[in-house]
Amino acid sequence: MNTAQPPTPELHVELLGHLRIRVGGDDLPVRGEIGRGIVARLALAGGDAVTSDEIVRSLWAEPTETAAVSVRVNVSKLRGGPLGAWLSGGRGGYRLDVRAEHVDLLRLRAAIRELRAAVASGLPDPDLLERMEFADVLWGEEPLTELVDQPFAIELRAELAEERRFAGQELAALHLERGDFQAALAGIAVLRSRAPLAEEPVRLEALALAGAGRTSEALAAIDAFRELLVDELGLELPPALAQLRQSVLRADPALLPGRRIGPRVERHGIPLPLTRLVGRLDVLDAIARARGVARLVTLVGPGGVGKTRMAVESARRTGGEFDDVQWMVDLAAIPPGADVVGPVAHVVGATIQDLDGIVRRLDGQRALVILDNAEHVLDGCRVLARSLLERCEGLAVLVTSREPLGLPGERLVPVPTFAGAGVDDAVELFAERAADARPGFVVDAANRDAVRALCEALDGMPLALELAAARLGVMELAQLAGSVLGSAAAPGPTGDRHASLVDAIGWSVDLLDPAELEVLAQLARFAGTFDFADVAAVCTVHGDDPVAVAVRLAQQSLLSIVERDGRPRRYRMLESVKAYVRSRHPLSEAEAGAWSARHAAWYAELADRLATDLRGHERRVVRDLFIAAYPDFRLALDAAVAAGDREGALRIAGGQSEHWMREGLLTDGRADVERALAVEGDADPGVEGRALFGVALLAYQGGAFEAAVAYADRGLVAADAAGDVDTRAALSAYMAYGRCLRGDPVVAQALVAQAESLPDSVSPWARCTVLFCVGQALRTLGRPAQALEALRASRALAVRIGYAWVAGSATYLIGKVLVDVGRGQDAIDVLVPGIAEVLEEGEAMGALALLHLVGGACALIERHDDGAVIHAAVDRIGARYHYNPVVSEGPDAEIHRRRIAEALTPRARARAVAVGSGLDVAGLLEFVSTLAVRSAAA
Repeated sequence: MNTAQPPTPELHVELLGHLRIRVGGDDLPVRGEIGRGIVARLALAGGDAVTSDEIVRSLWAEPTETAAVSVRVNVSKLRGGPLGAWLSGGRGGYRLDVRAEHVDLLRLRAAIRELRAAVASGLPDPDLLERMEFADVLWGEEPLTELVDQPFAIELRAELAEERRFAGQELAALHLERGDFQAALAGIAVLRSRAPLAEEPVRLEALALAGAGRTSEALAAIDAFRELLVDELGLELPPALAQLRQSVLRADPALLPGRRIGPRVERHGIPLPLTRLVGRLDVLDAIARARGVARLVTLVGPGGVGKTRMAVESARRTGGEFDDVQWMVDLAAIPPGADVVGPVAHVVGATIQDLDGIVRRLDGQRALVILDNAEHVLDGCRVLARSLLERCEGLAVLVTSREPLGLPGERLVPVPTFAGAGVDDAVELFAERAADARPGFVVDAANRDAVRALCEALDGMPLALELAAARLGVMELAQLAGSVLGSAAAPGPTGDRHASLVDAIGWSVDLLDPAELEVLAQLARFAGTFDFADVAAVCTVHGDDPVAVAVRLAQQSLLSIVERDGRPRRYRMLESVKAYVRSRHPLSEAEAGAWSARHAAWYAELADRLATDLRGHERRVVRDLFIAAYPDFRLALDAAVAAGDREGALRIAGGQSEHWMREGLLTDGRADVERALAVEGDADPGVEGRALFGVALLAYQGGAFEAAVAYADRGLVAADAAGDVDTRAALSAYMAYGRCLRGDPVVAQALVAQAESLPDSVSPWARCTVLFCVGQALRTLGRPAQALEALRASRALAVRIGYAWVAGSATYLIGKVLVDVGRGQDAIDVLVPGIAEVLEEGEAMGALALLHLVGGACALIERHDDGAVIHAAVDRIGARYHYNPVVSEGPDAEIHRRRIAEALTPRARARAVAVGSGLDVAGLLEFVSTLAVRSAAA
């Protein structure tokens, strides 16, 4: 007969929420606050013994003389009740027979300890997010909620609040790292509710909102926290959050140092909202729904209603969901009915500014093109949108216009004013802008009716509201309301929102003083954005400073601030304001002619200066200025050509030539310089030589070698006439470089001799250019060691002065020499870091050349399949930039490709081409970055 006793079933204790003791599926009752406290305290020990004195200290803040007796009595009751099988005691204390993993709070704390260790180690942990989410699920409620007065429970809740804060913040950070912004925000909302005055949850919330493209909400979260600190504690915003606010405003890519915030959208020309978005969430939802089902979405509404703002907010909020790259094209500066292909091609970086060039640039990627202010060029936009959508898979087009394009598949999203049911939003918008003009202004019970009537009189039109609110800087609310309501006494046709906007603009302009009106009329003639240096150089005003006047106009919302992804701040006049000013307050013919002359002279001077600075450490700022000022460079060139000003036209076009070359805009850049060269008349030979130098390089890079030589010969004559030793040295070296690529030893020997006799007066930029070309000459002469010496000297000098173009070119040629001598792995080790440096400069064609050479180096380390993958990817991506390595690099490129092709079977090559053709730029960079490791391992 078997007399063995059945095993005692396992005990499970839940301390989160109310205390609960379970055996199997049954709950064991424990009555009385002291008894429940004893069980909870023993469960926290995880099966270890707890002394009577420790239990007393845990349950009583100020123990009585009878506390120890009370513990013994309650333990005796528990042992005589349902818990008797699991509760024991002795001289060492009392013990509850429960395993730590069967106590929910102990499991949670163990998980938190592991997570702390994992985070502190900094080591990769693919399961960290899943384990963090498990801990979050375990958490449930607060622990021991019914034991409100027992010291150990109070202390435990305080400890767990800190652990919960840590876990919640780390979980949110992990969601941020993986780009799951919604999950991050859900967790952060809980953190904010538990600790409204804590700094870190605010930081995480702002990061999540910024990462999701919701810039205005990120700024609002920080601003609301600042107000809370002031109101509750009288404290200023912590410096770290103030700095974060600036980073959000600039769309700083390093918002999370050491961590990646999800898939980052590449944006071009998408401005940063400087103010919080008021209302309109329903419009944003409608745009998101439309984009989910259609590739062509048009935002329609009257001028001044905020269509552009809605397009910007939508692009920044939904970018990662729909797009990998976004471009915004402002069509406002284009004359009515003019061609839109050229401006769009320029913005998207098409190397040939025609429809085919745009298609090559956009095809094969998830791209969004925003055509902003399209109503006056609707026919051109209609043709362009149809053609692009038919030819570019993955492309979406978002249009802002007063009327639809009328194309099949177009989804319309109306953007309404704040009239009618939206008047409360109108009041809120007015209040925020008014507070900017008059700090401390608030809408309260005393003035709400007046503000509401003012907003209704302006038909809830956002631009009109902003213009009116800006006037509070110099007017009282009663004066403002009287002026607005008076001007609204004779409104336009019923429902004519445009008429109400024109009235608001007219009312604002009529209040200007003569100096302000004089400068406003001149600013309306700029083609694009401008900064205050442009204003100072181009505008004049009687008895005042034009910059000071422009500042006043900006303060009155007649000029808009343009903040674009970390670039210096610029200004523009909204097209509706510009149209009003040009029609009602035009410059006289004489004034317009004088303004155009000053404008062309300034942009010629600016082109000269930027051309020089492009070869230095400020090159990134210079590149941004070239891009931002492009519409006015075009306007200035048109004016110089029309005036027969050959020298001015050559300065404007020639000064941009190296920028065009770096951007890959070879064909159109060359056309502009040739247009300037066609102007009859005389020009300073130095200006002539520099322009010919520029067009020669553009022609050479575009594969027109003979034309490049002809331009270079003319340029050398002009440089000699001007005594310009820099242009002569650099231009002759570049042309010799081209001949050396074709294996001309005579020219190579002459170039080496020329370099040895360079005068000391040659500038560093020209000297490092000559050294770079000498490297190719020595390579042609079969002297690799000397070639490497010259190239390394060229690169070192270029890096020292900040001439990134030559530094990258020297890196490329160093890789070529190493490939020549069979040092494939050394070439890859030099080239791969150089690719990142060149891409950082925004020079796509230079990066493609380096990548193509890496593919050639793969043949030397028996990685032919990798080389074929790289070449296939370069061919596909290069088509977007009209880049053909065989055309640009001649026999060298052909040799590299032949080595790869001859080593692979047709099947293997087809596989490699299939892989390479599927890589985008990021994928190709990742592929190449691991090549050195893979090669070493092989």
